[in-house]
Amino acid sequence: MCPAPGTFRSAGSSLANVVKVTMFLTDMRHFDQVVGLRRRWFTRPYPADTIVEVASLYSPEAMLEIEAIAVVDAAARWLDRR
Repeated sequence: MCPAPGTFRSAGSSLANVVKVTMFLTDMRHFDQVVGLRRRWFTRPYPADTIVEVASLYSPEAMLEIEAIAVVDAAARWLDRR
């Protein structure tokens, strides 16, 4: 489950408005799985992304942390009209 949709809605946005994603991964052997997750949660054109391998995350069990930047719905509508 991805908790982000509710977070984006509460801020006046949605997953469809995500423009940049940074993924912190503790083991690049999972790279293909991470790309699969991106395909699951986003549609083409995919947001710009960066995948970075890190030594550890917020918890020893955590393998992936995702940071996403989205525009609010009003800005997305304005961009669509341009």
